[in-house]
Amino acid sequence: MDDAVGELLRSAGLRRTPAMCCVLATLRRANRPLSRHEIILRLAKLDCDPVTVYRCLKRLVAAGIVHRSYLEGRVPRFETAHRCRADRCHPHFTCRICGETRCMDKAVAPLAYRLEKGYIAERQKVLIEGVCASCARNRERARPKEDCS
Repeated sequence: MDDAVGELLRSAGLRRTPAMCCVLATLRRANRPLSRHEIILRLAKLDCDPVTVYRCLKRLVAAGIVHRSYLEGRVPRFETAHRCRADRCHPHFTCRICGETRCMDKAVAPLAYRLEKGYIAERQKVLIEGVCASCARNRERARPKEDCS
């Protein structure tokens, strides 16, 4: 077991079961938010029961170690909270060509101020949509070269 994973679980008061450690380690290794289905596929070699994965995610979210995001559609995605601050989470970027969503840890998004009276912001999420670097390179390569002769 990864020492950091074990320490995170211990500090949150969660049991360090093999399934809990595997789910959390999978999310920590991911460079993007993962759906439950993606997590289950990544843990398939370990023969991890989907219901157990669901229960682990529920406990990790309740403990604040993992965040649940709805980036596109209604499918929840999960990621560790270590990249986030108390008042906001880092932005995410979704490519409109390949559909890949990535964490933008270095991007800075200003916190929303002056909410309408009576509203209390607890957490801010930012989703940026556009064309990822890989798709932009592929698009540039596919563009026909102009003949200058």
